Order: sequence, then C-alpha cells, then structure tokens
Amino acid sequence: MPVDHFVAPENSLEPVRYDIIEMLHRAASDKSHPWRYPTVASVDQNGAPQARVMIVRDFDGTIPQIRVFTDARSPKFAELSANPDIQLVFYDPGAKLHLRASGTAKLHVRDDVTNACWNALPEFGRGDYLSRLPPGAAITSPEDALQDDSFGSENFAVIDIELTEADWLSLSANGHKRARLIWRDGKCEGRWITP
Repeated sequence: MPVDHFVAPENSLEPVRYDIIEMLHRAASDKSHPWRYPTVASVDQNGAPQARVMIVRDFDGTIPQIRVFTDARSPKFAELSANPDIQLVFYDPGAKLHLRASGTAKLHVRDDVTNACWNALPEFGRGDYLSRLPPGAAITSPEDALQDDSFGSENFAVIDIELTEADWLSLSANGHKRARLIWRDGKCEGRWITP
C-alpha cells in the first residue's frame, strides 16, 4: 500500500514542503527512486517547449536547487543560455505523487563546478559527454557517434536549477490534494489550490 505523504495538521503546508525536499534528496541519492528521472523542459528559439528526461545528480534543500548534467553542445544548453526558465515534472506512481517544479537554470562549463563534478563522475559515466559530434547531429550510422576520449571534460556541463515554484499534487480515491509553493528571498510561501 502506498505511503500517504500528506499529513497536515490545521492545514499547514509545512509537511508538503518537507515532503518535496525529502523526495528530491532521495531522488539525488537513490538510483531506483521514481523522482530520479524527471522530464525537464526548456523553451527553444521559436518559443516552443522542448522536453527530455534527465537525471537528478544532486539536490541542495536549503536553496532549493537541483543539479543535472548535460553536453555543452546540446540544444538544451543553447536554449537555456538564451532563456534560463526551466520546468521539471516528477511522478511517483506508487505514492501517486506528482510535482511540477519551475526554476531558473545556471549553466556551468569549464569552471570549478564542472571540474569537481567531472572528477567525481565514474569513468563509465563520462562517455555520455565524449561523442565526436554534438547531440542531435545527423549521422549515417551509430558508429559515427563513438566517443573521443581526447575531449576530456571540454563538453561536460552542469545545470544548477534554483527552484522558484512547485505545484504538488497528491492523488487519492479519498480526494486529491494540491498545493503551490513559491520560494522568494530565501523564504517559502504557499497555498492550497483546487486539484
């Protein structure tokens, strides 16, 4: 039976905020956690949404901030360079818990942050950032995209996503519950909203 994540004496939103922070911490450390692989959306040059699945690599609950990795040559990196608005969608089917989180992306490439993350990345995980051609480039066969170790960490990028808003939804046969949280100036405010 799924755990009921909603415990709110006197309609407090503090348990909801705590639940979001706890779930994101677990997603960053547990490879089997359902929130480990959110759908992440940016906006392209034509104003169209572009979504893809990424991996939560780290989470800092004090900011709150989610960290993901990418190739600096990827379209998403260019999109976020032009418009840092970003949104992540998480879903835990066992708990029937949905989170849509919005934030601002800060990009790191060839700096102290990327150097530290690259050095901590296992050897087998580095291959994703060593392809000869940029992500999305046309190729005639999969072998054309083989990795080139001479790139080193040159194309490795880190995206830190500072959350500004979260739309939390707990689905239940006894009635859905939904809340919106907003982080501003180091404080979190929220309100219950209609599911």
